[in-house]
Amino acid sequence: MPARREAPRVLGGHAAGGVLTAVDPALRAARLRLLVTAAVDALGTGLFYASSVFFYLRVVDLSPASLGASLGVAGLVGALASPVVGRLADRVPLRPLLTGSFVARALGYTALAFTHGAVAAGALLAVIGVSDRTASIARQIYVAGLGDRAFAVDLSASFRVFKNALYAVGALIASPFVASGSGVALRWCVVANGVSFGAGALVLRGLPRVRARRVRAADGALRMPGALRLRLTSLAVADGLLSFHATFLSLGYGLIATLSGRVPASVVPVVFVVNTVIVVVGQRPVTRAITARRLEPLGMAGAGALLAAALLLCTLAVTATHGAVAFCLVVAAAALHSMAELAESTGSWSLPLEIGEPFGVQGMAVSLFNLSVGLQASLAPAVVSLLLGASLVAGLPALAALFAVSGVLVMVLARSSLRLSRHALEVLERSPRDETRGGGTGRGSVM
Repeated sequence: MPARREAPRVLGGHAAGGVLTAVDPALRAARLRLLVTAAVDALGTGLFYASSVFFYLRVVDLSPASLGASLGVAGLVGALASPVVGRLADRVPLRPLLTGSFVARALGYTALAFTHGAVAAGALLAVIGVSDRTASIARQIYVAGLGDRAFAVDLSASFRVFKNALYAVGALIASPFVASGSGVALRWCVVANGVSFGAGALVLRGLPRVRARRVRAADGALRMPGALRLRLTSLAVADGLLSFHATFLSLGYGLIATLSGRVPASVVPVVFVVNTVIVVVGQRPVTRAITARRLEPLGMAGAGALLAAALLLCTLAVTATHGAVAFCLVVAAAALHSMAELAESTGSWSLPLEIGEPFGVQGMAVSLFNLSVGLQASLAPAVVSLLLGASLVAGLPALAALFAVSGVLVMVLARSSLRLSRHALEVLERSPRDETRGGGTGRGSVM
């Protein structure tokens, strides 16, 4: 009898054809399709972001106030839908859920291109917001089913690298359409974004039908303890405050250049170039270093400290006597800001997966953590605008303090949530397995 070969490392679960392994064509196909979808999505989104403000104000005929209100409501609706989506992700096949979210956005953006008025635009943006949350949660759980947590987080980092690089390409493509000032050209930028999501849906139809990675769940599978659920919700709120950095990147630096009278407007494009370069070069190495050493909570606190330092540099910039000094200070702030993003993104990908795994409810954990996105989308534009609009010298230090405190708070809540989750896992490992009640098989959904 020939010697028994060592079993290959399992990265996914059991599909109809056997075990999904690191060299399995199904895994390679899934990874390639997900990366292609991320690339197509980013091209269309970059094209849309570069033209969206002009489209909303000139074509849809929204006022700045109604635009802010519509975007805020859309973010709130998406946040409220996140827990429902998370429960679905734990119970229904993920591939149709993910594909459906792309179809919904394709239809939503295409309809948005030909809408007029705040009510119709707000309704469509709410639908798009729910679809965005659905896609984010379903993709994160699908990726988690392909391998262990380190694999899933590394693949999420790859998505971010692809998307940041191609956002810039999409924005460059949009430049002549925006410069033309034509309403028709702006409409077609939005239509092109819808088409990109339609193309993504077609690519996703070919995703392999694999089964989510099995986890050992308690007899009360899908019942996360109330104390841990509350802790995770509090963690999401704290991370939502830390995630104000995304709004500050898109809005804050422009306000600084506009309101200060000392910071040259030419620094704003440089800020985005610096951010893109640092994310493309640094995201995967930083993510691997943090996850290998299990430093996600500490990384969140470090992100808060870096953001606070960045805003203090911006405070110095708005009081600088020379434009060149102000320019350099803002560029240095953008570099610190971008490095903070690397650590915060890693924690947001890894922590909910690790916290929810012992209970077989990674979808619920991811959806609760995604409340931070809705909080950031609905509150950050108003907070950043009001603080900086009132006084740059007072508003920037106030935001710096917010980032520093929220970073420490995220670290404390993340550590306590992980302790609760690991204790539950230890209890499960000591408990007898009851095959008739599902305690030893866990749950998995065909994706």
